[in-house]
Amino acid sequence: MIPEPDNQLFIDLDGPVSVDEFCKRFASICSISCCAGLRVPFTEYQTSKSRNGNTHVVVTLCNDRETFASKVAYRAILGSDPYREIHNIRRRILGSPHPVVFFERAK
Repeated sequence: MIPEPDNQLFIDLDGPVSVDEFCKRFASICSISCCAGLRVPFTEYQTSKSRNGNTHVVVTLCNDRETFASKVAYRAILGSDPYREIHNIRRRILGSPHPVVFFERAK
């Protein structure tokens, strides 16, 4: 179990279409932010496989002080599994010290 650090987003994608859509959305947010003169919210991402074969994406944020709500919004916009996000919110409401975690395959 790996808890989500303050300066990262843990995104769970459920298939190749989701991965392609994530890449488009990531690029769009960065482009729109630059064109509008806004701070780009993130700089890079890395992918890996989850225990069940889905794709996990770790996005590095430019700011390690994003609120829990803004991180939920970014994950949702970037295409994270909506049911996972619902459970992340539930765990936060219930007081979990680590409401967002990844379970990675052993390498």
